[in-house]
Amino acid sequence: MISESITSRVKKPKQKYILRTNKKWFNHYCEYIQSGSILHVGNGLGYASELIKEKNRNIIPIDISIQNDTINKDDVVLYDGSNIPYPDSMFDIVLCDYVVHHTSNPQKFLNELSRVVKPGGLLLIIEQTHTNLFQRCRLLFNCWKQNKGSDQKVSIYWRSYFSRKSIRSTFKNMGLEILDTISEQRKSSYTEMFVLKK
Repeated sequence: MISESITSRVKKPKQKYILRTNKKWFNHYCEYIQSGSILHVGNGLGYASELIKEKNRNIIPIDISIQNDTINKDDVVLYDGSNIPYPDSMFDIVLCDYVVHHTSNPQKFLNELSRVVKPGGLLLIIEQTHTNLFQRCRLLFNCWKQNKGSDQKVSIYWRSYFSRKSIRSTFKNMGLEILDTISEQRKSSYTEMFVLKK
C-alpha cells in the first residue's frame, strides 16, 4: 500500500505531522476523487498526491518548487505560482490544499484554479481561516514555524489569509456553488475544506 510506503520514508517530526494532516483531509475528500482528471496545486512534500494515486492515477501535481524531501519529485510539474500552465476547462477536479495563503494575490490565484476546471467540475480547497486579528497573527506564526520545521521554503502573506466570512463571500462572488464544507476548529483558527462546483 502506498500510504505505508510514504510513512516509512518520513523521518522528521514536522513532516510526520504534515503526513497525518494530509491523511485526515484525504479521508474527507476521497469520495470526490475516485474518477476524472485531477490537478493537485501545491504538491508540497507529495504526500497528498501519492495518497490520491491509490484511488485515481489520473493526477498531475504542480508546485513552484520541488523540496529536498519531496517523495514524488519525478511527477511534479513546476510553474510560476501565478499562471497555471494548462488550458481552460481541462480538469474535472482541482485540489488545492494549504496554498492560497502562500500567494501574493489570492483572488487572481483562485480565478486561475476556477479557469482550469471544467464547467460542472469540482474545486476542493483546504485552507486555514480566522475570525479575528489574534487568530490571523497566530496563523502566520504557525505557518512559518511548521514550514521551517519541515524544511519547506514558502512565502507567507498577511493579506492572503481569509476570514471565515470573506472566503465564503469570495467563492460566491466567483459564481462557485459550495456543495459541502467541513470545518475543524483549532485553538486559534479554523481549517476548512470547501467542495465547490463550477
